[in-house]
Amino acid sequence: MVRIIPMASSIKPSLSSLRFSGSSSLSSPNSYRRLASFHLSSAVPQLQTFGLRTSKFFKGENVRISVSAAGNAAQGSTATTQENVLEWVKNDERRMLHVVYRVGDLDRTIKFYTECLGMKLLRKRDIPEERYTNAFLGYGPEDSHFVIELTYNYGVDKYDIGAGFGHFGIAVEDVAKTVDLVKAKGGIVTREPGPVKGGKTVIAFIEDPDGYKFELLERGPTPEPLCQVMLRVGDLDRSIEFYEKAYGMELLRKRDNPDYKYTIAMLGYGPEDKNAVMELTYNYGVTEYDKGNAYAQIAIGTNDVYRTAEAVKLCGGKVTREPGPLPGISTKITACLDPDGWKTVGQDLDEDPRLKVMKREWFEGKDCLDIGCNSGLITISIAKKFGCRSILGVDIDGARIEDAHWTLRKVMKTSTHKTTSKTTQGSADAKLSNSSENHKNHSLVEVTGEYDSPPEETKDLLKIVSFQKGNFVQGWRTPSNTHYHAILCLSVSKWIHLNWGDEGLITLFWRVWTLLQPGGVFILEPQPWSSYYNNRLVSEITSANYKKIEIPPEDFQDVLLDKIGFRRVDNLTSRLSGTKSGFDRPILAFWK
Repeated sequence: MVRIIPMASSIKPSLSSLRFSGSSSLSSPNSYRRLASFHLSSAVPQLQTFGLRTSKFFKGENVRISVSAAGNAAQGSTATTQENVLEWVKNDERRMLHVVYRVGDLDRTIKFYTECLGMKLLRKRDIPEERYTNAFLGYGPEDSHFVIELTYNYGVDKYDIGAGFGHFGIAVEDVAKTVDLVKAKGGIVTREPGPVKGGKTVIAFIEDPDGYKFELLERGPTPEPLCQVMLRVGDLDRSIEFYEKAYGMELLRKRDNPDYKYTIAMLGYGPEDKNAVMELTYNYGVTEYDKGNAYAQIAIGTNDVYRTAEAVKLCGGKVTREPGPLPGISTKITACLDPDGWKTVGQDLDEDPRLKVMKREWFEGKDCLDIGCNSGLITISIAKKFGCRSILGVDIDGARIEDAHWTLRKVMKTSTHKTTSKTTQGSADAKLSNSSENHKNHSLVEVTGEYDSPPEETKDLLKIVSFQKGNFVQGWRTPSNTHYHAILCLSVSKWIHLNWGDEGLITLFWRVWTLLQPGGVFILEPQPWSSYYNNRLVSEITSANYKKIEIPPEDFQDVLLDKIGFRRVDNLTSRLSGTKSGFDRPILAFWK
């Protein structure tokens, strides 16, 4: 849907001047016409250039058959060498996505996690034809946080947790306060708050209604409060080697405690204070554990489930579900068991669906601004995919800006690995190209090879992407009076609206308009009014402002066109398909 209106006045509107056709006031958010909302690749393992020969010859009775190198490469992973696969694992962009386990009363567990542990219910889905319900909970969006996936199977109210599963770890700022809350809600505390044995970190242990143990760790603010999954293994060195080689994890630390006859190892994809990690525990002399039927698996994101499965096989694991798409959707997974029988699911890391509706010409070679950048994932992705000249991410939360800088360094490190691998492979391809006979095959590999990417991805992101702490509606100043060709405000307007009311919202829109170059685009993803209700009690300020709001999200479009001065709007949401819950809201592009 596109709407175009004549150029509006350049005079900043006041809140009192906002009136809409068809209504005399803005007294009730529910009285307004609501914007139409629309609810939101087949990755084939890419050709490898290992050990290609010009041809192979097979002799039969009076028959000689030639098989081309390109044909051999297309046979898939059967020709993959262990060295190539394991080198790919090191460079794969991976992260822990979610942990899955079964509970006997879904609503009871959700209530405990939200009220006692401060989690948010991210989404819930019921599959009646298969007689189960899932609920996803955590401390932030699934695209950037490790979350819990609870499974309730109809009619099953109890499970055996077994002796192999240990606990989940949650970082909190005040362990004693959290324990008091758990007690007040009737929860079970199995270890009172106090320093860990042989250390200074304050911890406590509690149990949820199904008997799953949670270790509470006292830490400062962290981007990943759901920070550990502890599992017991029968051979620690074997498990460390498996997760390093098959899943590309890093051994963060290892500690032996001979007094209590156990050793632990922490593995993951980044520092413990910023990422979820696996804690593997070896108890002296114990080589096998009863795993029960309650705990299910950890899902790990990967760029290629096919090669992930191959790596697992090469490293002594077992593939229980061959890689491929799930029925009815494009997401690809593979299910695997480690040497101890613990299950992991490799899942394709899908591109953020919001990027799919954005166009390169809005960003390429241009200066861009991302308001409310959070941990910087979208900011960095736009720079890599569309080749901005510059993009600045701004967020009011200094901790999120610190996370964004860390994310940028991590992406740069990964890109450096890939560039190095591409250079090495290029040398090999150059040798192949010396033969005119296999020139066709060399060209085919160049087009479809693993490291083919837009030129923008090879640029130094540190010169393109920057982050800055600031309150966009109160006091933030653009660096060097920069004006932007594209400004993004994704899933942020609600928080500005609740914290600074209608006046803050108008200030947001007006500042965006003044900072845009003529012909620039403002990309807005407004949260629905229902989510305002869910978050109205975050603070006394948000509670008070919620009651005073007169401009509901469904009228933002009228404000921006009729009062602020934008000339055209394009509803981008209809281009989205197959998104996760939470990204199925309207995304609007306004043109100055």
